[in-house]
Amino acid sequence: MEFGESAQETGVREFLEETGLKVKVKSLLGISTDFIQHYPNRDIAQAVVIEFLVERVGKTNKKPDLETLELKYFSKDNLPDIFNKQHLNFIEHYYKRDYPFFE
Repeated sequence: MEFGESAQETGVREFLEETGLKVKVKSLLGISTDFIQHYPNRDIAQAVVIEFLVERVGKTNKKPDLETLELKYFSKDNLPDIFNKQHLNFIEHYYKRDYPFFE
């Protein structure tokens, strides 16, 4: 988050930066605060994640930033392996229609 930015504004900005897509926030999906992530380089972090359900409202010609190697859509039955289990948890809550949730 940038100083003075709301969580919703941060999500919209990050979505644009990382995908090139313009979105608007529809509702809260969930908040997760109790997950410890172990990275391959041995870093360990506890992240506070706030995720929103969004609707695409436009697209730019801007290329995604360096954090995004590839952008694809996947069906529920054809999801790739999700490295970050905290994000997988959000996906599972979404498909169970169990939101908003707080953990």
